[in-house]
This record gives sequence, C-alpha cells and structure tokens, in this order.
Amino acid sequence: MMNTTFPDKTEQKQSVWQKGGPSPNPSGRPKGSQNKAIMAVQQLLDDEGEGIARKAIELALSGDITAIKCVLERIIPPAKSRPITIDLPEMSSVQDTLLATSKVITEVSQGNLTPQDGLLMMGLLEKFAKTLEVSELEKRISNLEEVYERN
Repeated sequence: MMNTTFPDKTEQKQSVWQKGGPSPNPSGRPKGSQNKAIMAVQQLLDDEGEGIARKAIELALSGDITAIKCVLERIIPPAKSRPITIDLPEMSSVQDTLLATSKVITEVSQGNLTPQDGLLMMGLLEKFAKTLEVSELEKRISNLEEVYERN
C-alpha cells in the first residue's frame, strides 16, 4: 500500500485586499468612466447609426410592424399628460369646490373621465379649497384684529 501525503491547506494565503479591510480603491470608479463594452457599442452606433436608422425607416415604410413601432417611438415620444376637459362650476368659495368634487365623481362614474384623471382633478380641487380656506381665515383674523384694536 502506498502512503500518500497531501499538502496542508489549512493555511490561507493573504490576498492584497481582505473583506472588511481598507479598500484598494478608496476614491472609487472615476466619474464619467465607461465600461469597455459600452464604449465599443457606442463606437459602432456612431459609425453605423445613420445606416441603421435608414434601414429601420425602409422596413417601416415596407410595412414591418416592429420597425414601424421602433421608428414611431423615436419620432413621437409617449405623452406625459394630456389636458382634461370637464365643465366645472365657477369656484369662489369652499362650497363651490364641493359641487365641483361631486361633478368629478359623477364624470368618473359615468366613464367620461378616467379614474387617474379624476384623482388628479380631486387633488387640484383639494388644493384650491385649502387656498380658499386660508384666504378666508386671513380675512377673519384681520377683521378680529381690527375689532380688538378699536376696543
């Protein structure tokens, strides 16, 4: 029988950087530096971008739905928001905002206004009502101060 000895692997070699120790690069990656792969792709796009765009437009014009979608997404960005058209009563008091709130809820429930647009309008109405409340409170405080100064 052969007697084989194996090297002792219990001792670990110390690496240059150990977890929990000081960082070998304390300032981190320099700002503006880019990955080599990204730089290579960017170079290809810089060189061939015009040809790729031309080919995508040709495919779109020939009826390729995917190409049409890609071209349109680049030409026409998705709309962030659109105007909301709803007839609201003239608002000059907090009570008027109650009528407007009721109108918005009715429009949403009838499907004339999306729930998201309804929530947006309700938020605007709430802010408007708070503005009116603050204005009315300011007037009332001014009136009370005048009465107090007279007495």
